[in-house]
Amino acid sequence: MTGLSFYSREVCGFKKKVLEKAKPVINQGDGLIGRLPDSTEDPIAVFKWKDKVCAVRDICPHAGFSLADGAFDSENGTITCPEHGSRFQVCSGERLRGPADYPLKKYRAFENGGEITVEIEQDE
Repeated sequence: MTGLSFYSREVCGFKKKVLEKAKPVINQGDGLIGRLPDSTEDPIAVFKWKDKVCAVRDICPHAGFSLADGAFDSENGTITCPEHGSRFQVCSGERLRGPADYPLKKYRAFENGGEITVEIEQDE
């Protein structure tokens, strides 16, 4: 992967717009590969797991802490909230353990030519 550029992509009539360069964290292997802190919605954490690129909301629904700061389990593709221990699957957003009561919002993400695209609906 050469760099991490994040773009919104036209989805259901929404416009394509370059959002910003992501904050790169690591560039190889499984785990957190970047974070988009100032998207038009909420911060987004982007992970690579088993050759898939996955993007989820980077805020734990329990108390609002950043999941990008948590522990990533590369065997199961899960992230654990660093504050209270809620665990989520990074590709589905599924909540696996509380105290969080809700899953994470997930975003469609893919890699093409070394660039990561995350689909985010944009208002006009």
